Amino acid sequence: MIGGAHRNVLSGVGALLARYRYAAVAVDQILLSLFAFVLNVVLLKVLSTTDYGIVTLWVSISLFTIGVQNALVTTPLSVYVTPAPAGKEKRAMEESLASVNIALVIVMVAIEVLVTRIAGGEWAPRTATATVAIPVFIAANLSREYYRGITFSRRDVSTLLLNDGGYLVATAGGLTVMIMWPQRFGGWVDAFIMMTVGCVLGALCIHGRLERRMLFPSGWFHSYRSIMGEVGWSFVGVLANHAQARSYVYLVTAFADLNALAAIAGVGMLFRPVNLLATAWERSARPDLATDFAHGKYDVFDRTIFKAVLAAMVGSLVWYLVLLAGWSVVERQVLAGKYPEAGRLLLPWVVTTSISLVRYVIGIGLQAAREFRFLAHAQIFGGIASLAAVVIVLLWRDYTWTLWGIAVGEACCLTLLLIRLRTMPKKLIRE
Repeated sequence: MIGGAHRNVLSGVGALLARYRYAAVAVDQILLSLFAFVLNVVLLKVLSTTDYGIVTLWVSISLFTIGVQNALVTTPLSVYVTPAPAGKEKRAMEESLASVNIALVIVMVAIEVLVTRIAGGEWAPRTATATVAIPVFIAANLSREYYRGITFSRRDVSTLLLNDGGYLVATAGGLTVMIMWPQRFGGWVDAFIMMTVGCVLGALCIHGRLERRMLFPSGWFHSYRSIMGEVGWSFVGVLANHAQARSYVYLVTAFADLNALAAIAGVGMLFRPVNLLATAWERSARPDLATDFAHGKYDVFDRTIFKAVLAAMVGSLVWYLVLLAGWSVVERQVLAGKYPEAGRLLLPWVVTTSISLVRYVIGIGLQAAREFRFLAHAQIFGGIASLAAVVIVLLWRDYTWTLWGIAVGEACCLTLLLIRLRTMPKKLIRE
């Protein structure tokens, strides 16, 4: 009887979360955003500027691997699996994507190990612990994002919250240890170990809740091959997008040093809450956008995009004003007084973030419309523009001008996406 009552309570909670799915996901992402902010604040305080630069570089590489996963696995889960009717074909696609995900994790880890073996920079791991910690972190982070993608595609909010809750609790414990014993646990390797433990505990919290899919069943590649044309363009888009949005990480490391990278990343971290809210909207809205588009509800599709663009612009402006009003406190308490030129980076960061958020929102809409090829072309153009602009400003001026180069690439890509979004419905009506 007690077990039955317990199941009824869980069922009731699940139904409530499903009813208020957008609100639950928003709260979840707000918590993640705030925690990511606190995480970076602690790392800024505990780590030296060089160590924080190393963390920034490897986290950027991890984000790139997640971007590849998003193109090859997570986006197909939302765009192809979610709108599909239940049946053998839907299950076959889920099994195919689960198989691709495992292969992707293995390949990414192997590439990381190979690169660090031949690298000679100060960012490369030198100890046995560091050599193991980085690939394990990359694998754990990819696994965590895959589980989150599954929960979003199945609209299973309760499992999502359990996964993220486990991650938050474990990582918060690691942060506490770093704060209390910075002399012993205050290195960049410790930071990666802490984040890995968080990913693992999050996965353990949802163990058994997600229906398992067979890995590498007969015909799994045939199922995936049916979407490879569009997914391939999405993958190209990820490469171009990473060059467009994150090229400064590698260029600043090459043209300046890890301390300059740490300064840029430290100020950029202040805008993380706004960026993560956009990510929350994407994960929850993309399946609905894909469904609306597939069913011909173009007015609903357009309204959703417009509201998100407006929220992104207003949110960026409000957050910038908040930071500006309390900048002296932020510079002293958050940045720990380690980055004297941080104030010069605030304006270029808000301009770049605003353009990037609008471009991101419209790009999600075009993904839902399966405009992968166009997105790839637009992002290639934006990536080339960003690379060229960043190199020019780094040769011409100091590193504080880096973000203006990124803004140029973002603006070029956004212009193309706006044109496509405006003309796309007319094309669909004619078809």
